[in-house]
Amino acid sequence: LWDSENTSSPPHAPHPTPLLYKTGDRAQYCTNGAIEFLGRVDHQIKIRGFRVELGEIEATLQRHPAIQEAVVFPDGASNETRLITYFSLNYQHFQQNILQSLQTQHLQHWQTLYNQTYQSSSKIHHAVRADLTDNFVITTEELKTKPDHTFNITGWNSSYTGEPISIREMREWVNDRVQQILALKPKRVLEIGCGTGLLLFQIAPHCQKYVGTDFSAASLELIQTQLNGLNLHHVELLHHMATDFAGIDPASFDVVILNSIVQYFPSQDYLMQVLEAAIQTVAPGGVLLIGDVRSLPLLATFHTWVQFCQADAAMERTQLQQQVERSQFEEPELAIDPAFFHALRDRFSSIRQVQIRLSRGRSHNEMTQFRYNVLLHIDDKFRTFQPTQVHSVQHHDWKANPIAVEEIQHSLSESKPEKFLITNVTNQRIRAAIETTNWLRNKESPKTVGRMREKLQDAAQWAIDPQDWWDLETVLPYNVEITWSTQTNTGDYDVLLLRQGIDANIDPSIPQQPYQSEQSYTNHPLQSAFARQLIPELRQYLKQTLPDYMVPATFVPLEKLPLTSSGKIDRASVAELYRASIAEQYRINIAEPYHISIAEQYYDLLSLSGNSIHSSHSTIAPSITEATLIEIWQELLRLKQVSLHDNFFELGGHSLLATQMTSRVRDTFGLELPLQKIFEAPTIAQLAPILETLRNAASPPIPPLVRLDRSAHRRKRSTLPSTPPTNPNQIQNHPGFSAPTTIKQPEIASRSPLIPLTLGNSQQPFFCVHPMFGVVFPYLELAHHLGSHRSFYGLQPLGLDGKSPPLNRIEAIATYYIQAIQTLQPHGPYFLGGWSFGGLVAFEMAQQLTQAGQPIGLLAILDTPAPCNKPSLYQSLKFLLGTALWSTLPFLLDYGALATDRLRSRSWFSRGQWSAITRLLPEESRLQLLDESAIRSLLPIVYANSQATYRYVPRPYPNRLTLFKAAEQPEALQNQPTLNWSTLASEIQLHQVPGNHLSLLKQPHVQTLAQQLEHYLS
Repeated sequence: LWDSENTSSPPHAPHPTPLLYKTGDRAQYCTNGAIEFLGRVDHQIKIRGFRVELGEIEATLQRHPAIQEAVVFPDGASNETRLITYFSLNYQHFQQNILQSLQTQHLQHWQTLYNQTYQSSSKIHHAVRADLTDNFVITTEELKTKPDHTFNITGWNSSYTGEPISIREMREWVNDRVQQILALKPKRVLEIGCGTGLLLFQIAPHCQKYVGTDFSAASLELIQTQLNGLNLHHVELLHHMATDFAGIDPASFDVVILNSIVQYFPSQDYLMQVLEAAIQTVAPGGVLLIGDVRSLPLLATFHTWVQFCQADAAMERTQLQQQVERSQFEEPELAIDPAFFHALRDRFSSIRQVQIRLSRGRSHNEMTQFRYNVLLHIDDKFRTFQPTQVHSVQHHDWKANPIAVEEIQHSLSESKPEKFLITNVTNQRIRAAIETTNWLRNKESPKTVGRMREKLQDAAQWAIDPQDWWDLETVLPYNVEITWSTQTNTGDYDVLLLRQGIDANIDPSIPQQPYQSEQSYTNHPLQSAFARQLIPELRQYLKQTLPDYMVPATFVPLEKLPLTSSGKIDRASVAELYRASIAEQYRINIAEPYHISIAEQYYDLLSLSGNSIHSSHSTIAPSITEATLIEIWQELLRLKQVSLHDNFFELGGHSLLATQMTSRVRDTFGLELPLQKIFEAPTIAQLAPILETLRNAASPPIPPLVRLDRSAHRRKRSTLPSTPPTNPNQIQNHPGFSAPTTIKQPEIASRSPLIPLTLGNSQQPFFCVHPMFGVVFPYLELAHHLGSHRSFYGLQPLGLDGKSPPLNRIEAIATYYIQAIQTLQPHGPYFLGGWSFGGLVAFEMAQQLTQAGQPIGLLAILDTPAPCNKPSLYQSLKFLLGTALWSTLPFLLDYGALATDRLRSRSWFSRGQWSAITRLLPEESRLQLLDESAIRSLLPIVYANSQATYRYVPRPYPNRLTLFKAAEQPEALQNQPTLNWSTLASEIQLHQVPGNHLSLLKQPHVQTLAQQLEHYLS
């Protein structure tokens, strides 16, 4: 409040003092002597009783090589203050370190999507013949001989409505492209990305050779099916990526086509790679046509118009602006500046001329409004040089002096100039979109979307549809070329009218520009995927140097941070941007506390697996399977919002919840989902197709719930029946069963202990019992490396859900598991196994099954010592902490991405103790620990299993036992080649596995174990 160096008293102070210390709080004295708090002079706040300097967090973030700028601020609306981070990306780091891996994923997404879409379209597509335009290239007689399937427009959906674009509009669009190509009179054509053949079937009849390539095998199959009934034997189809030109001779095609495919390229570098190879295939004097290119200067206008068309009338301007910025950041398609193609002349000397053309047509859709076509004319080195004739050009600046098309028509009829250039014509197609963009950018009135729509309807600004100029070709002896004006972000265009017979050998409006490799001529389609991948890394990066309370709860990526007029980050705008955008996106009260970062869902990459492959901005409703999975995830993870592309483990899921998910899937869908599939496919978008595949395939029977009635304890001993037990009370009647006194009397229902890790064919499954901690995750890698011919089921104990106390006798545990496996496999031979504590239970299961007359195909003991000598209390504790704990805890480390900061101070271990445990673990295993609730449920199981081990008195086993022994043994067992099992079994098949008790189930030793075990399972 007052500088300590100032020894005078502050004015109006009721009790003058010679010394006051600076606190950083900003306040003022009122005339009545009261102090009015005005805020802080810095950005210091208090969280959980700690003073936090936001600038320290920002400085730490900005030291990360992937971060360009970052700003941190508190959201105090919730019960607990949370930190929110907005950041922008360092694109140079992105391109140098991350781009390549994301490019591969990006292309694979599109490839998978096309294959799925075209496979389904081959079954349902029926074109409508009656909806033809009068100017379509193919005649009526030709059409009668062609199947309707040659005009397959599956997937062409409007970004504005999400509905399919009409056949009339699509025919108009195709007709424009076909006319441009046929005007070049090509004999040899190469089309890269031929899709379903929209252009191929119209152009190929006019050519001597037509080669079509595509990365979708399904689309090529569709085309081939139609070609079989047509006389187009000169058409060749190749299954190639866009960069693959194998088998294509250089300089061998008159026209090379890349129509409506470059928007799916992942980067400018990839685009350049394709263009460079494509140019080499063009013969001298030929043309490379790049069609349907999305305009980078109009990208913001495009997103504005899409969001504006879909918005509620009551939405305010600020909310719409935030949605536009979000959707533009998430844009997964490539948009290109027209200047890029002009600059190519500096990079490739063989390019003689660059033509940028708008699309013809009366339809106003995204293809005619925000896209353009490019023709790269390749120099003919064999052409005889002729001096270029200079023609006079009349010029008219339409913006300075607007003039009607009819006036131009009259003027041309009278003066008949060779060339007439009209520049800066306001584009009627996107006039409203440009005005809406300016409304957002300039923060003008009106306030709401509805009022702005009314304003647009009343607007009287003069603009001309480009098609009005092309219509002049039907009444005047002129050819019309229309391209973007120099100021391409306004949407204005230039019109060049050339008297027929005059060659337009240059583009008069845009001079040749030098190509600058460091300049970005495109957007960054992968930036959203990069940001999502970066957020978990940022959390871990901050945790290395900052305490947990200084690690932000929410990370929000932006293309660039808003700035004040002085060039500094506008913190107020950032805060408002976050709150309004989240509220609008989810329609929720932002003051509610959340378990995860909402912004990570909010900035989820737009779906690449929807049905709209030509429109990435339409909203696709989830399928029934996806919607059901969303409900399951919301219940398991206790979240209100889950999207199709959220990662189960990033949302707070962990290994135990993954097993619960398999149970929910079993109950809901009646399907066995292998646990491993959840780790391989941790999103709903990835998981739903797997369930569909399982549903369509022949699945093994689903093990029902195993009911356990603890109310009866009638007999001390009983024998295992030779048939599957039907009375749930039998498990209590088994020798050694001891129900804790805390168990309630009513019947308790438990989920099946069977956890499928991998599913094979109809052979008998391999059942493997859990180790001391009760979870089967240690077997994941082993199951993965075993052959897929036999299913691999893990057995997990009663009580993992925290609702039912676990069994504490090995005999009772074995009986319980036998009940479960016999619901799946009623009769032997049984293939059993177990590691550590699981080996003892498997041994007892084999004993009981043998006594019941059931054959045992395999009893695999995985490095479990035989319990021949009753250990002392000290030895038992040493075993629990020294072997059981450290052999299982690393496997409890998450296989996904579990957050250590979920451990609270009320945990059974303190935060410091957990940190110490984590540091002792191997670096490759030190991901993150299970959350507190999951670990708490393991403690009773560990205790019960420890009791069971201590009490167990094994009996001699009459059959063969197969022992897999780790090469590295503790000192007490080094002189025991069979780990004491020779005292219990007369026939032992011994195998030695590299590593120790822990590492034999991890890489690389688990592969050796799998090979040895596979010999008995084959």
